[in-house]
Amino acid sequence: MTSLAVPALMAITTGGNILSGYEESSELKRQASATEQVASVNAAAKRREVEQSLGSSLAAYSASGIDMSSGSALDALGQAAGQGELDAQNIMYEGRVQASNLRSRAKSAKTAGYINAASSYIVTGK
Repeated sequence: MTSLAVPALMAITTGGNILSGYEESSELKRQASATEQVASVNAAAKRREVEQSLGSSLAAYSASGIDMSSGSALDALGQAAGQGELDAQNIMYEGRVQASNLRSRAKSAKTAGYINAASSYIVTGK
């Protein structure tokens, strides 16, 4: 190789490794944001589902003449509402955990790009 070919090859390889790390990092960050958005949509859908179910139960209780101001019917509706909200919160939590994992991988990808660049520089530079 000529004296200019080795530095040019080193620069191209080093830059390519760094760029690859940045691209992977950006993609993982996009996936993290999308994961959070999906979790938010799914949690809202769960809340709507619970509201509809509670409405149906309330209508059924009322139609059968059950007093809704106190007693086990009110307790049952309260428990169902609480469980529904807990389910929605779990959906959000799982989405945040997945997004956090993706963001950690994004940081690692960027670091790996620099490590690969340094490694190729050392190997090519010898």
